Amino acid sequence: MKKNLMIGLAMALVAVMVVAVPAFAQQNDAPDERKTRGFPPEWVDESFEDLLDRVADRAEKASERISNSPRLDDDQKSELLAAIDDMLAAIGEVDDNAEVAGLLVSRTQLERRELRAERNGQEVDHESHVAGDVERAGLRLERLTKVTGWAEAAGEDVAGIQDALDEAGSQLTAATGDGTVVDRHDAVHISLAWMTQAATGLDDL
Repeated sequence: MKKNLMIGLAMALVAVMVVAVPAFAQQNDAPDERKTRGFPPEWVDESFEDLLDRVADRAEKASERISNSPRLDDDQKSELLAAIDDMLAAIGEVDDNAEVAGLLVSRTQLERRELRAERNGQEVDHESHVAGDVERAGLRLERLTKVTGWAEAAGEDVAGIQDALDEAGSQLTAATGDGTVVDRHDAVHISLAWMTQAATGLDDL
């Protein structure tokens, strides 16, 4: 992908994210954090329909800006609009906030990495990136599982929290499978979003 097209795509995807999910791409790597900035607590409790409406609204505005841009030719506009459509199509196949959050983080982060590599004249090492994400997510899941166990031993109702951790574990397993880089990267970030949902539940105990 040409540099100017990559810049446009990154800007378009960021535009979708600015209001829909603030700070989603700024995951905290510390394994002992009970929360991550990637999926703020206020989005855990928002209705799924409202979250989808917010994402769709930002996507529509980003698409309009692309269509009206004098800096892009018709082919570039078509490619950028298709990228937004692909992201929305992926989101349209999920049914909970954590999956929406994870997909938005994943797709935007991948585009930013491509842009950064192009700018620096480097090859993108997606495999190492995914492996690092998996390792950090595994440490975070281990920590949250321990805290949940302590809460349960103290007599707290952790059923919903455990359900979120189970989803996180399932996604983390998929991230280590034989899927495409995009699929595995999506799975890591969906896993992290489920962990944040679990962490938010722990905070509410």
